[in-house]
Amino acid sequence: SSAASDVYKRQQQTGTIVQVEFNPNASNQEVSDLLRSLDLQIIDGPAASGLYRLRIGASVTTPDETLDRLRQAEGVVRFAEVE
Repeated sequence: SSAASDVYKRQQQTGTIVQVEFNPNASNQEVSDLLRSLDLQIIDGPAASGLYRLRIGASVTTPDETLDRLRQAEGVVRFAEVE
């Protein structure tokens, strides 16, 4: 495998994980747009509790910034916390 793909795989395995519960009234489009705008990838979920596990992308400066933006999206996100 190439060095670039090795770095990519490592980023995928080591990115910070956040747990998020979406507002049940949020549309799929709203959720999708939010995930794209924050460079988040769903890696698991929803769990029985309704939580999704999301990986923060490499383009994000800090997990705290991502959490702040998730929590500001009140109509879309009900709960967000770093795992």
